[in-house]
Amino acid sequence: MRQPPKKPETTRGMPRSLFYAMIPLGFILLILILITLGTWTRETTDQPADVVDAPLNPEDQATTRPTN
Repeated sequence: MRQPPKKPETTRGMPRSLFYAMIPLGFILLILILITLGTWTRETTDQPADVVDAPLNPEDQATTRPTN
């Protein structure tokens, strides 16, 4: 009678399940780093200058334009 084939021995250093669990953890870590850097960049940049509204009415624009 034939013997059943032996299971191949794995020589991996880390179990496959641990490797598969590290993939989503790495993704979450990447997202946290991006959020932290974005918050830090937003806080360290200068504030934008104030916006001056131009008049929307053409008659108002005619009176504010310099004449040549």
